[in-house]
Amino acid sequence: MDELEARAHRQLEALHSVQESIGAVRTVEESDDSRVWVEVDGAGGLVGLRISPTASQLGGAGLARVIVETATIAARRALAERAVITTDFVEQFADLVSCPTTQSDRRN
Repeated sequence: MDELEARAHRQLEALHSVQESIGAVRTVEESDDSRVWVEVDGAGGLVGLRISPTASQLGGAGLARVIVETATIAARRALAERAVITTDFVEQFADLVSCPTTQSDRRN
């Protein structure tokens, strides 16, 4: 029973750890012309945006395009980082949920 409780505790710790890791993902990207800076979270959601004063020279449509392009690059990077975290977690968690073999299982 103690081993079962310990395994459950390790599983819960692993879940909390992956949640924290994904929650901590932040990716910052700057446009090629350095007029736009974006920050996204682990879900690819925009959490920060800075626009230089010279960005007004791009016009509304041009500025929108640069913001979207820059945010898309940042989101792709954040989601790739999240995928690595998730893949590592799945591998680790598979070990935590696998049933330990018993002595009779090992003999067969």
